[in-house]
Amino acid sequence: MSGRTMGIWHRMTGTLSLFMLLGAANPLLPAWADVPASGSIDCRQERDQTTEQTLFSLQERIGQDLDQQQFEQANQRMRQMIQTIALLQDIQWRSTRLQGLVNAEESGQRNLWVELINRSAEKGFAEQAKGVLAEAVQLTQSLNSGYSSLKAQALVQLARDYQTLGDRQAGLDTLALAVNASQTVQGEEFQVNVLIPIAEAYVALEEPVTAVDLMHRAKQFAEAVNPADVSRRDRVMAKVAQAYLKAGQLEAALAIVPTLTKTPNVHAEVLLSAVRFQVQQGQIDAAAELANLINNYPSVGALAQVEAARGYALQGNESQADRLFQQAIQTAQTAGDAEYTLSQVITTYGKTRPDAALPLAESLTDPEKRLAALTQIALGYASSNQSTQARQTIQKAIATVPNISSDWQGFAVQNAADLAIVANQPDLAVLLAAALTDPFANPPRDLLLERIAQKTAERGQLDAALNAVQSISASNPDARSRAILPLSKAFIQANRYSDAIQLIDLINATDTGYRAMVQAAIASDLLLSGNTDPAVALFEQAKQTAATLTDPIQQFDAWGAIAIQYSRAGQPIDAEVMQRLRETVSRFGDNSVAANYIRLTVERALPVQQYETALQIAQLIPDPTDRGYQLNSVAQESLKANQLQLVSQAIAQISAPDSKMRLLLSLIDRSLQDNQPQTAIALLEQAAQVAQTIPDPEIRVLRFGNEGGTIVDDDSDRASSYEAIALRYVKLGRQAEGLRVAGLIQDRPERDRVTQRLLCYAPSVAPS
Repeated sequence: MSGRTMGIWHRMTGTLSLFMLLGAANPLLPAWADVPASGSIDCRQERDQTTEQTLFSLQERIGQDLDQQQFEQANQRMRQMIQTIALLQDIQWRSTRLQGLVNAEESGQRNLWVELINRSAEKGFAEQAKGVLAEAVQLTQSLNSGYSSLKAQALVQLARDYQTLGDRQAGLDTLALAVNASQTVQGEEFQVNVLIPIAEAYVALEEPVTAVDLMHRAKQFAEAVNPADVSRRDRVMAKVAQAYLKAGQLEAALAIVPTLTKTPNVHAEVLLSAVRFQVQQGQIDAAAELANLINNYPSVGALAQVEAARGYALQGNESQADRLFQQAIQTAQTAGDAEYTLSQVITTYGKTRPDAALPLAESLTDPEKRLAALTQIALGYASSNQSTQARQTIQKAIATVPNISSDWQGFAVQNAADLAIVANQPDLAVLLAAALTDPFANPPRDLLLERIAQKTAERGQLDAALNAVQSISASNPDARSRAILPLSKAFIQANRYSDAIQLIDLINATDTGYRAMVQAAIASDLLLSGNTDPAVALFEQAKQTAATLTDPIQQFDAWGAIAIQYSRAGQPIDAEVMQRLRETVSRFGDNSVAANYIRLTVERALPVQQYETALQIAQLIPDPTDRGYQLNSVAQESLKANQLQLVSQAIAQISAPDSKMRLLLSLIDRSLQDNQPQTAIALLEQAAQVAQTIPDPEIRVLRFGNEGGTIVDDDSDRASSYEAIALRYVKLGRQAEGLRVAGLIQDRPERDRVTQRLLCYAPSVAPS
């Protein structure tokens, strides 16, 4: 095992992503974590592994704290994480961790840092969050001058975070540190890239004089960029010009424009930004003049002209607006992608002058672009309370849908419907989605309507949401029932109880299973709102409905849904419901079929945090192997929710020793994180007993691919389990127990390696 490719860290914790930074409680670090390396044993790997394990644990726990609205605890744990990052000896690694920690860019993943700052500001925990920021500033300042660019970027973000928390002075103090860091950044372009965000942050903090001074410095660096590389130099100069505009420095920005003419696209983009700035300032004549200067890049020139045209329209000067709009159309027709540019021009103008834009929108030949333009024009009519024209225009948009290819039809309609929802016109969104008839459209019609129902219910537009639900095909009870649930909850929150109950009638009486599920869900919401009598009656109706089912699959789905809803309402599962579930399992006949449908019900319970119900239902799986797999899944989710008693119950019922071992190690680590050493010791004793039952071979590897492919450690073998247990004993200061467990490893080289490794965690040994 000592030569296996993934190494010790993989066996302990699994592979960790480089940027998994945000999390919760601190496991016990070895006493030497901040001691300089010395001695004969190289323990650097163990030091890094322990720190990584801590960061990973913190990420999980902060997420849980935020989900449970434990904001004070979340802030405390975030401070612990910053302190843990500071322990990293490798400054490059420390800087990478810092960058990931405070990086506010959208990554598609949950950003716990941004979430913590924003929610602390909203919920009255700003002071605690400021303590987190102070720790982060201190960590940032620990980086040396070789990381000046990263330091400055991080400090800018931290300054903005102070602003979010309402502490302007702390934000300014932090920006001053960013300015100091910028002074040692090497390279003209790098200087510009650092100075501009600092300047923009000063603008946000209402310090325009300092901001402009920094922009002047950035301009000097931009001018020093190699003039032979025209394209690069112009792009850098354009960044400065755009920054000047954000600071309201129009003349300074325009002074840069003549230097950009050798790069037409860059020159045009800066002028377009200047036009938009002048329109915002009400300087429409000047904006129109600037727009006409973009004569060498028609796709952008047309957009600038139509922006100025909208400015005239907003001022009530319709004749000037229409004249400039026609000029923009002529410019767009000379663009490389004339149809695309035309659609942008028409769409932009249609928001303000729908009558003028409509004929041109109808003339677009690309049906997808015509759909988008007509939708925007309809929204323009709607915003000016011309509902008849809005509906007429939407009907014209709908007429274009069949001409869009099947591959893109669903997406095109979805985009148009989303525009309508954002514009607060949900009824128009429903009309668009309901017109989608292609059975192969992706997403399909009923799914779009379901999304609209959910979004509008969340926005409190209940009648529009009801319209969307009613528009879903009655022959699709699955989509209808899913769409009903958020609407029924919204009705109940609005005290429209009878409207919520009447939603049941939108499910056909013949769709018995779905009807029972909806009845139970509405009953649960009623009970949670304090409406006990109608809730009890509706639960009884749900059971009566489910009792009429004869197909075992439908029976289990319905009774399972009723069980989940009882639990969600804080009620013990009705004895009749559990008995019906047991009876239904016996009717499946095939154990694999039973396991599959039980799994589906368990998977419906977990997202609504009904872990105990999920555990009870998982226990109904007949086959021990399948049952153990599902119990393990429930236990993992329960662990994330800190439902540790349920994890222990699952462990007791799982027969596979490797699954039991993984869960036990997770419970042990949680006990260490929560500073419960006695609980950890008891669990370690249990884990040692389980490890003895793991079958031979003692050491295993996993092979992927053909001969010569990837070989990785099997972290569930007996030797790996003994090693994991021994390490945790030694971390607790119980070296004798750790060495005793390590001595159970039969393979001598492996036993020697593990024993040597344990020395890194022994307080009497100074690590190197």
